[in-house]
Amino acid sequence: MRRHDMPKKTNKTNHVLNLLVNGNQVKSDASPSEVLQSAPQPITGSQMTVPQASASPAAIRIVESDQGINHPIADAIKVSLEQEVALMGIQPKSPAPPQEEESSEKIVPDKELDYQFVNVMEITVKENLLDYMERFGLCTCLRCQADVMALALTRLPAKYIVVPQNAVSPLLNFFSGKYKVSIMTELTKACFQILDNPRH
Repeated sequence: MRRHDMPKKTNKTNHVLNLLVNGNQVKSDASPSEVLQSAPQPITGSQMTVPQASASPAAIRIVESDQGINHPIADAIKVSLEQEVALMGIQPKSPAPPQEEESSEKIVPDKELDYQFVNVMEITVKENLLDYMERFGLCTCLRCQADVMALALTRLPAKYIVVPQNAVSPLLNFFSGKYKVSIMTELTKACFQILDNPRH
């Protein structure tokens, strides 16, 4: 086995070590033993000193404002502000009585809307619900109707249109016809599911 020797320390290495250890420069021709001797020795436990806390706590100084003493600058500012307020005619704020103007205003209700939002799917499902439930022999109680309708509407996308209030719009008929196949499919699925798992 061949033994690998550690590389020799150069003058440059010695110089860097000395700077790190001592903080001052060493002669460039100094030997490694001289560099090590000039390095500071480690501090032992007996040489270490820890500053002791004083037996009495440090005095805490509290500064209090002198409210009884008049300050000429503060007084001058106060007087000038009071004069400005008097010139502007502003009265000091005092609790104001409730204003009667607010109560005297008449609240006008908004005009009744002449249109409404309608979900085409919901209306078409409601129109055909009882017919499909009776075809498949389902109970037609309100609970079963609600279950079938909820299942069918959950599986259908919402399609809203705006129609005149209390009037059937041709748009409603158009969209009901357009989505009739998907509505009937989901109604049939919902009826079979409730028929298999009734809630009562």
